[in-house]
Amino acid sequence: MMEVLFWFVYVLTPVSIGLLMRIAKERVLRISIISVTVVALYLFSVVGILPLFYQWDATRVNSGVVDQGLVLNVLLFSFLNINFFLVGVIFEKKTSKRKLTMTANFLAAKPPTKRQLVILLIFFLVSFFVFLSYISKFNELAIFTAINSGATDAGVVRSEMSNDFSGKYHWYKFFMYSVSQFVAYILFANWIWKSGRLNFVLFSVAFFYAAFVAIAAVEKAPLLWFFVGLYMTHALVKNNGIVKFGKIAPLLIVLTVSLVLMYQYFMGAGDIEDALGRIISRAFSGSISPAYFYLEYFPDVAGYLYGATIPNPGGILPYTPVRYTVDVMNWVFPSLASRGVVGSMPTVFWGESYANFGPFGIPVIAFFMGLIVSKINSYILGMRLNGVIVGFYVWIILEIKNISESGFGAYIYNIQIISMLFLVFVLLRFGRKN
Repeated sequence: MMEVLFWFVYVLTPVSIGLLMRIAKERVLRISIISVTVVALYLFSVVGILPLFYQWDATRVNSGVVDQGLVLNVLLFSFLNINFFLVGVIFEKKTSKRKLTMTANFLAAKPPTKRQLVILLIFFLVSFFVFLSYISKFNELAIFTAINSGATDAGVVRSEMSNDFSGKYHWYKFFMYSVSQFVAYILFANWIWKSGRLNFVLFSVAFFYAAFVAIAAVEKAPLLWFFVGLYMTHALVKNNGIVKFGKIAPLLIVLTVSLVLMYQYFMGAGDIEDALGRIISRAFSGSISPAYFYLEYFPDVAGYLYGATIPNPGGILPYTPVRYTVDVMNWVFPSLASRGVVGSMPTVFWGESYANFGPFGIPVIAFFMGLIVSKINSYILGMRLNGVIVGFYVWIILEIKNISESGFGAYIYNIQIISMLFLVFVLLRFGRKN
């Protein structure tokens, strides 16, 4: 009976997504914040549940994912999460004054002005000097440790460069990752619009710098999503956001080859088959398997948190936010903590909903997340499109789709988005011709 119920929900999920997407006037193969986020939610919180249920993934089984009943609950919660997210999108569109359809025409977007290019150069230099300040705090970057000493030592350095960083890492992360990629997206669009040697050189410098920053800590996701962002930039300015299956193949090849090389050189994988097995496990099961442990940890071990994970900017409220992803990680893998590795175990945003409010919090928060995401999407598409907005739209698509792998609390007060909005304002206000 359990197996029948599992397959019923597993097959029903993409069907219900398709129906709700149609009602929302969204297309899977047309780039928008909504479509990319929904695809990410499906890929990273549903697809990988199948090998977890049948225990095909030895890595996850060895970590303790062995209870089929608990895996079924993970599937049910993922089903509720995606569907109520889309219900929130539909509600926002039905009650909004804007039309349901995507009316923005990216083909008519204007290239950045010369003033905007100058300001982008300033942003680039600020990012570069922040990166120099950041790497000066380490004896060696994780990427060089991986090459010289191996994956184990690189894991410790990677922890020091991210989760265990003693300074205000979110500011370093913003200027190094977000600003560098934002600049690269705009310069890429500019090169597509206005081909020429200078525009090519500007983009090339921005590309190689952003790529190196993304891989310096031997984190795989930043580099891969940077490549995806470049693809989306091209699709927006050349095809008005329409994605064609035939043109996805080169991107998939680049992503697969990059991942294989990174797993072999940075993660200690053996041959290509071993690397591919790890890639498939991490890509589809890695983000949703932590949800299994959330169901074990809350409320039996720690109790529900009732909002204690929500950020407390400036400490204005009398509580310290709980680092629930770190707590779960230390509970599941205490040996890592004893070795000084500060890890975390994030999962799809319904994990934080459950940790705070239990099963009943999942559909409620999913609904409001869908409503907010749809509102953001509508607002941006209602603006006058230009190179700056194209770069910002791609950047925020990739920022928001992270709810497929992280909690919702980070979006209640998101310093990354607030800071990027300020940069966009500067470019639009002071970068005009007149």
